Amino acid sequence: MPATFFGRERELSRLQSLFTEVSARDAKGRSLSGPRMAVILAHTGVGKTRLAQELYRWLASHPQWDQGDFWPDDLGEDGDSLRVNPNVPPTKATPRFVWWGMRALNRDDRNSSNVATIVEHASALRHIANLAQGLESLGRTALGVGMDLVKDAILPTGLTGALKLGKKAMDMRKERMRSSEDAGHAEHESLADELLSHLHALAVGKKLPTVLVLDDMQWVDEDSLDFVRRLWDRARENKWPLLVVATHWETEWNQRTRLTDDERADTFARFDRTAGVELLKLQLSPSVDLAAWVQKELPGLLPKQVDLLVEKAGSNFLQMVQNVKPLQKNAKAYFEGGTASGPLNKKGERYVGSFETDPQKRARQRFEELSDGVRLVLGWCSHMGMRFLREVIVDFAQKMGVDLDTAPDAAIAEATDPLAILAECNEHLREFRQGVFHKVAQSELELNGYDAETLDEALKETLIDWIDRSFDEDADIRWPEEP
Repeated sequence: MPATFFGRERELSRLQSLFTEVSARDAKGRSLSGPRMAVILAHTGVGKTRLAQELYRWLASHPQWDQGDFWPDDLGEDGDSLRVNPNVPPTKATPRFVWWGMRALNRDDRNSSNVATIVEHASALRHIANLAQGLESLGRTALGVGMDLVKDAILPTGLTGALKLGKKAMDMRKERMRSSEDAGHAEHESLADELLSHLHALAVGKKLPTVLVLDDMQWVDEDSLDFVRRLWDRARENKWPLLVVATHWETEWNQRTRLTDDERADTFARFDRTAGVELLKLQLSPSVDLAAWVQKELPGLLPKQVDLLVEKAGSNFLQMVQNVKPLQKNAKAYFEGGTASGPLNKKGERYVGSFETDPQKRARQRFEELSDGVRLVLGWCSHMGMRFLREVIVDFAQKMGVDLDTAPDAAIAEATDPLAILAECNEHLREFRQGVFHKVAQSELELNGYDAETLDEALKETLIDWIDRSFDEDADIRWPEEP
């Protein structure tokens, strides 16, 4: 996603004002306002997460809140719009605010029903809490990190053996950690209790204004919704300096606010008309903002070419980004002079003119432009769900021995940048940016005739191998040896 922010200045200013409100303190250092919540409502691709991301960028560069000594400048390389947590490296600096994010996945996806949002993102808060409280992070081998991902990631339902083995090892490790003096915190009855304790220690104990981003709450699971409810009640009772920024699809929000009170209580719309909660409705991206972004990315375009790209984006900012990426990737073919700094040539104009404006059709169109190897690799990725482990796909490809025109790692990298089909969640995890790309990739897998059982078995072997190498026979994690 682009580094420069276009449009949404009014909404961003409101989020900044809300943060200023919750961070204001009385003479004893207590929050004057208590918690606030902003629910950003819009349709997919309009820029909900991008707005939250820009709030982070503002805080991470603000002289009062961070001077580059604790928080990275943005949430991810190139401002990846799907990131809600930054990669915070070990540091001796002291934070002046706290940022933590949770992102829900579609529970209709075949692999997501058994994974709670709070489980997926717990490690990020633990890491931040340890650093903020001056606790050194334990060094981890790549295998140890892999084990955490095996536990937390979205995995195929066919991998029950690997999951059970991983859960047993993690449970044994937890018991040992709880009895260890090095654990650094008291035993908690549940993960939610642990995370609430971390947030209380940061917001109340350390008096750090805290931002919690809750992304795609139209898909929030029951456990995570209960956690947010408990957090909100506790924050209001104790006047935490907490700003919750939630994103939600507008149509689904409108439907759920019309439910009965009992039915609405099981959805994120339970917070509708709650004191301290306000709605920010995003309209479709104005053409002037889309045009401004295109002119920055492709400064040599003629006015009529800018207008054509704006038309093909259909007022959807994400679709605009994804339309521009293949042009930049093949600048030699589509621009006069062979560089993206000039205007489109005739071939480039015809190419843009062929773009579908419907997001579903455009996704299929873009997928058909990929090489056979990239399409096949994305098909394998889709079998693991919306989110998958990069290393597992690479290992699987090697075991299959298929002669690809693009190496699996290179195919995943190309689909991430510049094609913007995948998002980089962290070093190991990748994610389909939109459900439509995931569905298209799944159909590619079916066309190539790889049956699910064969793929499941190969992936299970890889995951069990990770587990075996991550733990010894007593289920102790294999920490790196001291130099």
